[in-house]
Amino acid sequence: MGIIPLCFKTREDAETLGLTGQELYTIDLPNSVSEIKPGQDVTVITNNGKSFTCTLSLCSK
Repeated sequence: MGIIPLCFKTREDAETLGLTGQELYTIDLPNSVSEIKPGQDVTVITNNGKSFTCTLSLCSK
């Protein structure tokens, strides 16, 4: 378990997506850590069935 930085897509935010902050989120990441890349799009799914795409905001060395 941890924190992963995500950015909403252009013209999307919590309000436009109808998010309240009370949701639980599942982030659909690749199975292998080596497949996770900065700037990659991922699907986020809420516990109430909403899904949307975010961009991974990771830094790499």
